[in-house]
Amino acid sequence: MQGSQGTTVPLPKRSLRVAQITPRFYPYVGGVERHVQQIGLGLAARGVRVDVYTTDPSGRLPRVDAIDGMVVRRFPAWAPNSSYFLSVGLLRYLARCARDYDVIHAHNYHALPAMLCLWMAREVPKVLTPHYHGSSASPFRNVLLGGYKTLSRMALPGASRIICVSEAEAQLLREDFPGIESRTAVIPNGVDLEGLKTAALIPLQHPSVLCVGRLESYKNVDLIVRALAHLPNHALYLVGDGPHREPLMRLAVQTGVEKRIHRFANVKDRQLYQFYRSADVVVNLSRFESFGMAVIEAIAAGAPLVLSDIPVFRPYGGTFGGIRLVSADATEREVAQAIGEMCSLGRCTRDLSHLSWTEITARVLDVYMDVLGVCRDRQDVSEGSGLPAGWRSCDPKWG
Repeated sequence: MQGSQGTTVPLPKRSLRVAQITPRFYPYVGGVERHVQQIGLGLAARGVRVDVYTTDPSGRLPRVDAIDGMVVRRFPAWAPNSSYFLSVGLLRYLARCARDYDVIHAHNYHALPAMLCLWMAREVPKVLTPHYHGSSASPFRNVLLGGYKTLSRMALPGASRIICVSEAEAQLLREDFPGIESRTAVIPNGVDLEGLKTAALIPLQHPSVLCVGRLESYKNVDLIVRALAHLPNHALYLVGDGPHREPLMRLAVQTGVEKRIHRFANVKDRQLYQFYRSADVVVNLSRFESFGMAVIEAIAAGAPLVLSDIPVFRPYGGTFGGIRLVSADATEREVAQAIGEMCSLGRCTRDLSHLSWTEITARVLDVYMDVLGVCRDRQDVSEGSGLPAGWRSCDPKWG
């Protein structure tokens, strides 16, 4: 079997070993963090050895941790305003042990660990899930992104496959990096359907507005806070943390709504699902997203939603009931009106069975097997091959 650079890469005669590279990981809350966690859980349940390499700029979390069958290694990092996540320690450690893995899966184009690891150990197949936005809310960062894209064009050949989480992300990536089409696949994020279905209701101050995600300026949470001033009986529940936290809290004081805002920096899955199931409306007014994990989880939980009218959210509005799209230029009064109307809608029934994490993880594993030169065959399992159950080699010399 030939690797992406023409080097022969033998298939493993043991459990598959996968390294997941991500700037942040659980217990941090965010779409990328959740994606990596759920993919890792699904792979570990299939007998794959999963090691997570991540950073901890705070220095407060354990350096080495065991979470649900995964080994998590955290490294100090330089991350001003929760960006870049440059970690020399992570890169040095990975450079030493990269060849211990059969596949390296890097996440988040916009953070340095993922892109820099594409330069390492070129003979080891690498998969990149970019979670690509294409731009930033900061004019200064947008200037930096111009030079970063030039470097990225040189690094991207190190990715054997690129997994986008939405068609909108794939289209944006193809426009900015022509020539990657043949290596690109679209695999959406999944949903913990059973966990959401069985989550208990919790007492919230009603009418309740829920916003889940990192507190970044491009998320437009400040517009939700301003809208709350026009909704005197509503309470806002913020789940997440980030560099925009303090400006948001100052704004809440200035607009006189601080007593109606309840903030939760980090919550466990069960509590998050309870919020989704109990809130009267879920709001996401982000200016750009590659997928919107919190949105699809809220959809699965049956919550009404108010979403910004951006490319990645438009298909949701056209597919599911109980979703209101508002213009990216909407005023705080228009947002308040949309929130008020959707709060009175009640729960919605939607079918997202095609987005179970079991199915999504299987599709990610398909990509791994593809870059390793093996394929699915439920009727022909290679005993003792070390491949996950239900797989065989496509190449007879490896079977």
